[in-house]
Amino acid sequence: MKKTLLDILIIDDDLINVKSIEKILLDDGFKNIRSATRYDKAQKMIEEQKPDLILCDIHLHYEKDGIDLMTEINQKHTIPFIYLTSYTDKVTLDRAKNSKPFSYITKPFTDKQVTSSIYLLISDNLQQKNNVQISERELDIIKYLSKGLSSKEVGEVLNIAFHTVETHRKRILKKIDVKNTTELIYYAVKNNLI
Repeated sequence: MKKTLLDILIIDDDLINVKSIEKILLDDGFKNIRSATRYDKAQKMIEEQKPDLILCDIHLHYEKDGIDLMTEINQKHTIPFIYLTSYTDKVTLDRAKNSKPFSYITKPFTDKQVTSSIYLLISDNLQQKNNVQISERELDIIKYLSKGLSSKEVGEVLNIAFHTVETHRKRILKKIDVKNTTELIYYAVKNNLI
């Protein structure tokens, strides 16, 4: 995952914090940065845009907090997230831990703390991708897709239904955490699968 291509969503109810984090990320070369200052807006942006990474404050001036939001998102998506917060009490830490964040950074934080956590996340994500197990059938589908065949044509060649090919294709995309067939083919070439 190249850092300039990483879609990052910052969720913080304090606009000054949002601008500060945006500056840290822009200064370090990250480009695709969006922000939400309200729980409901963040929820909608996550559902519609599915960012690659979320930086989330815990206190959001709403009846629910950042931990509630990330717990809810974890039930639907596998989007890694990092908490950026001033909370250090045991109850909050335990709640946060149960939501399975990639990292937990306490305020005030340095530029390096934020960017180092993101780089570790990128590195961890790449290692997980490199350890993905692709079945023989999935590999066949990737090979035919890379030759420019449509899902319908792949189904005809492999003597399986179009919907079966589509199910495999979607599963492969999710398994290696890419968004489309182009990224899938790039991944396959880079990892010598085809």
